[in-house]
Amino acid sequence: MLLLILNNLFPDQHPRIIITNPEKKNLIDKIERTPWAKAYFDELKRDLDEDMKLWQRQPDFFTSRLAMNWETHYTTPLVAKSRTVGGEGRAPVPTPRFEDARDWATNYHKPAGGIRHWRPYNDKGGKIWLINGKTGKEELVDPGLTGHNTSSINRALMELAERAAFLYWVTGNEQYAAFATDIFWTYTYGLYFTKPPKIIGDPGNMPHIIGVTSFEVIHEGIVRHLALCYDFLYSYLKKTGKDTRIPQVCLKRFAERIFRGGGAKGNWNLHQAGHIAYAALALEPDKSYPDGKGREYYLNIVLNANTKTQEGILRVIKHGFDQKTGLWPESPGYAFGSLKTLIEIGTLLARDETGKQLLTDPFLMKIMDAQTHILYPNGLSIGLGDLYYAKLPYQAYEDMVSALSFYGKREETGHLASILKHGIVTGLYQRRPRNLRSLVQMVEDLNHVPAALPPRYRHYYASPLNALIMRSHGQTFTMAATLAGYRGGHCHPNGISLELFATGMVLAPDPGRGSSYWQADHHEYYLQNIAHNTVVPCGNRAPKKAIKIVRMEPKPMEQALSDSLSWATVSFNYSSPATEQQRTVAMIKPEKQHGFFIDLFRSRIQSNAPQPFHDYVYHNMGSCRPEIPSNWHSASSFTNAKRLQRGYRYFKKVQQAKVDDLFAANFSLELPDATHCMKVFMPGQKNRTAFVMLAPPNRTAAHSPPPLTREKAKEPTSAFIIREDGADAWTHPFIAIMEPYLAHYGSRIRRIELLPVSHPLVVGIQITT
Repeated sequence: MLLLILNNLFPDQHPRIIITNPEKKNLIDKIERTPWAKAYFDELKRDLDEDMKLWQRQPDFFTSRLAMNWETHYTTPLVAKSRTVGGEGRAPVPTPRFEDARDWATNYHKPAGGIRHWRPYNDKGGKIWLINGKTGKEELVDPGLTGHNTSSINRALMELAERAAFLYWVTGNEQYAAFATDIFWTYTYGLYFTKPPKIIGDPGNMPHIIGVTSFEVIHEGIVRHLALCYDFLYSYLKKTGKDTRIPQVCLKRFAERIFRGGGAKGNWNLHQAGHIAYAALALEPDKSYPDGKGREYYLNIVLNANTKTQEGILRVIKHGFDQKTGLWPESPGYAFGSLKTLIEIGTLLARDETGKQLLTDPFLMKIMDAQTHILYPNGLSIGLGDLYYAKLPYQAYEDMVSALSFYGKREETGHLASILKHGIVTGLYQRRPRNLRSLVQMVEDLNHVPAALPPRYRHYYASPLNALIMRSHGQTFTMAATLAGYRGGHCHPNGISLELFATGMVLAPDPGRGSSYWQADHHEYYLQNIAHNTVVPCGNRAPKKAIKIVRMEPKPMEQALSDSLSWATVSFNYSSPATEQQRTVAMIKPEKQHGFFIDLFRSRIQSNAPQPFHDYVYHNMGSCRPEIPSNWHSASSFTNAKRLQRGYRYFKKVQQAKVDDLFAANFSLELPDATHCMKVFMPGQKNRTAFVMLAPPNRTAAHSPPPLTREKAKEPTSAFIIREDGADAWTHPFIAIMEPYLAHYGSRIRRIELLPVSHPLVVGIQITT
């Protein structure tokens, strides 16, 4: 039944992926009467008309910028250790270059300024000319050293061809079609002659995940541009005598390899499904192909697959998302991207009953709301694990508003439109098309709905991520904290990590990922507990274990007893050395414009570890000025101690001092809007050693909006370590008071005093403001 529905839904006509011929007039009317659509279309046409002038003067200008094997005509890429090392065979025409390397980290880059500044026919004996980022000079370099440069070059040019093909369809001007065909056919005809890569040496897992043009099937994003370009160009290709079986062979090759080379869980599965969906919708019915694998076959995989390499999206709704919370079990950056892809696929099938079944599923509305629960007050996600502080996937909300409006779901449409409005009024979202699909599908306006997010709770436990999010009461001087362990994809084994938000931004950050997943800085530092705000026993790494919630007030998603106080206690155990840990974090906000955090961290080593010690590690944005003690001196040998994990070696300019009672330091981050400060007090630190240092940059902040600037985000993070020599930091715990403030308001804490108590496991603190 499903195959019959899909066959009727997508008749043998083009275009059909994001729009059909009967819908053209409505799109043109929308462009003429809607300011944001007209602005996007006019800019697209203006830019392309300038490119067309250059193309008319020099017909090979744009095709020559494709990353092709211009000299060698290789048919079979040779790869070793996830890098391209050469090729063999010779096709009758130039063939597309295979991706340079699986690892995107590289010192080489394309010339700035876009396609017009790229070198034509860039191939000399299999090598490529690129800019060395260290010297600023152009070099002829082996492709295996250049990351994802060539694949990004081809994606950019194929997107240009896609836009030209679209303008041909809208305007009927065949000059646009000829321009697009030059790029599209040069690439596709060359691709037709290529063969699967040949792996030299130890294959590892490459045979499974390697794609048609990329080292990972999830990076085959060019197939989307190829499919749309083909879809809009179809009538012109037929008219000019091009054999449309050639691009169909290429699209089928992509779809089959992506299906066979992926994984059925996590973001990989949805990336695969998205790529396959575009390829499938461009193909003809199953009966058109000798192997019976056409449009219906691959769409059925996208919707219903249940294999080791692919899970259909109708199953993902039931088995991929956490059924209790509606969250995706990966770090927020990946989770938001996965949701965006899921909804995108659904909208491609929105006219079909199956698409309607997906997009109107009540649980999907819960999923859309759930994403807002893992946001800080500034509208960015918590910084858990890999990637960065992420905005909501607003395009997914746009797509849902479009689809639900089409289905007449007024209440649900208004609810999601309010979330979009909130993004607009807070400056996190600018409502404009990002690509042709959003131009076609976005509704013209959001009507008169208020800007609002679903209610957010003082405490929210994101169980698929093992993260407890704490928020202060009220709308002024908002504070937040995240306590997290290890659970979910792309999360880090960080022990009990703590991230602190105040003054409108994250001040004490989770670090994000390294320069890439294949670089030492990721495996040795960013991934490990030493890069997080936690306690590290004996300098060892943390196991991949979850934290446990012991108690808290308020309980998750319940009313708080106090507007000014909330707290939570969590626990964790290390296996090597056997260590028990417990952390209590409190947020206290005695005034509307002032508040502070209290961190009480207990840790005790339960095995006979030689020279046991505990390191309380804290990172903060900005520069650090230690105030107490004052007897600092160089600790040059600190980072090279053999008993410490390698992550300690990433600390620079380390100073140390003995602490007799109080440790105090002030962190300040100068930004265009204000100087954001965090003052840290640690009373009762008798016979402990303090170390202050520079740590690697907080890579989570790389895409943060103002007030944080990109330049500041790239600067080193300041950090300190308080070391307790001995096995017991339980009866004598680490105590920290963190006071966030803006410099022009100043610090309000005047005195901190530990109160005498009779019970060894009770701590009394008097804070005078």
